[in-house]
Amino acid sequence: MPILGGNQAATATSLAQTFTGPARTISVRACADNNVSMVGAITESNEGNNCSSWTNISIGGQSDLVSSLTAPTSVVRGVATSFFATITNQGQGSTVDPFFNLFQTSTEANGGGTVSDFRTNTTMSPLAAGAHIQQVL
Repeated sequence: MPILGGNQAATATSLAQTFTGPARTISVRACADNNVSMVGAITESNEGNNCSSWTNISIGGQSDLVSSLTAPTSVVRGVATSFFATITNQGQGSTVDPFFNLFQTSTEANGGGTVSDFRTNTTMSPLAAGAHIQQVL
C-alpha cells in the first residue's frame, strides 16, 4: 500500500481465493493496518474502525441429483433381471462427498402397496456438476 495522507484512500486487492467444500454462505471483510494477530503498525486516532462490515458471500451452486431408470416392462418369474439407473447431477455444484443409491420395488403398480429398498452397497464417488454415472442392480 502507498503512504496515505489525511483523507486519502487507496484500493487493496486480496490474493485470489479458491473456495472448496460444500455450497454454503461465508462472510468476508477487509481490515486496514492489521496482521493475522490483529495487531497494527500505525498509531491511529481510532484503532477500532480498521475493519469493514462483514459481507456475506454465497459459495457455488448446490448439487441436484436426479435418477432415471432403464428397466424392462415385464420379466420372467424366477429369472434374474438387471435394472439400470443413470444418476445425473443437474445442479451447479459438485456433490463434494461420496453418496449411496438404492433401488426400490413395490408390491402394486405405480409404487403402491409395500415398498422394499434394495441397497447397492456401492459408494458413489463425488459427482461434478453436469456429470452422470450408471448404476446396476
